Amino acid sequence: MVIEVQLISKFFTRGHFLGRDAAGRCRTCWVVLVVFTALASCSRTETGTIPATGRVHYKGSPVEGAEVALIPRDRLPGSRPARGVTNADGKFAVSSYFTSQVDTPGARPGHYLVTVSKCEPPAGMSMDEWLAAQVDGKAKVAPLRYVVPRKYSQVQTSGLSVVVKTDGNNHFEFELID
Repeated sequence: MVIEVQLISKFFTRGHFLGRDAAGRCRTCWVVLVVFTALASCSRTETGTIPATGRVHYKGSPVEGAEVALIPRDRLPGSRPARGVTNADGKFAVSSYFTSQVDTPGARPGHYLVTVSKCEPPAGMSMDEWLAAQVDGKAKVAPLRYVVPRKYSQVQTSGLSVVVKTDGNNHFEFELID
């Protein structure tokens, strides 16, 4: 990135840009912008993630809407957590969060501890209503109901782990039990 900025700076300060007419400057700006964007985007997509998918079942049935989180076990430099949400078939694909602009499909190779959680508000309330009541604090509100056992929502008690490999199948099946 520093080299890109230095090259652009030299281009502008040596008169290549200033001596042109308006149309020439416009074309030059577009070329510089396209090249700069291409170079910058190339570096952002080099995240080193590998596709990782899976399926979650509880009591023999697929779990829809569960959040599956992969937390790096060893916390090595560059390691990133990954997460996904299950669909109606209980299937998920994880993505890794790098910055507010880069959320890349997959996970980096390594050992992960896994959590699976799904909560629902008390009967007769939407999640938005439950959250508003919690923030308001005026009335006592029943706690969220865990759809899958609560132990799976915490790293210390889930007992789930996976290894994402650079060469191999990174599809993980989780059959949750009480």
